[in-house]
Amino acid sequence: MSDHERDALIRHKSIVCDGSAAYQAQSLKADRVRMSKVVAIIVAAGRGTRLGGEIAKQYRMIAGRTVLGHTLVAMAAQADIERIVVVIHPDDSLHYREVVAALPAPVVERLAPPVHGGATRQLSVMAGLEWLADAARDTPRFVLVHDAARPF
Repeated sequence: MSDHERDALIRHKSIVCDGSAAYQAQSLKADRVRMSKVVAIIVAAGRGTRLGGEIAKQYRMIAGRTVLGHTLVAMAAQADIERIVVVIHPDDSLHYREVVAALPAPVVERLAPPVHGGATRQLSVMAGLEWLADAARDTPRFVLVHDAARPF
């Protein structure tokens, strides 16, 4: 069903319904279907200088998985998120590949190619948004921006 057909159906249901609780639930479900295209941008280009150490915090292990890995699994568990764009530091390609190699296949399937971030969080978010704008895909209805180092 196309977006146009779905919108027409939703408008039709709103005309013929009586405002009952059953219709309201159906209407909410229809709105959810219509507005379900969500893309998550995970900002993972930071260096973790405040924490210190040789490796950025998003690549450190917690409970058998990297912090970034926990974040990606949590994002992929959200049914409304269709695509996950991870913005990484240009020097972290190897670390990122290692994280992805350890992820379950259903998570990996939702990942876009990694995008190289900028010198600041703002520039890294912009890089992710520019990738979305340049990609030959439908424009998402919503974009969620989340830090890789905050998985829980």
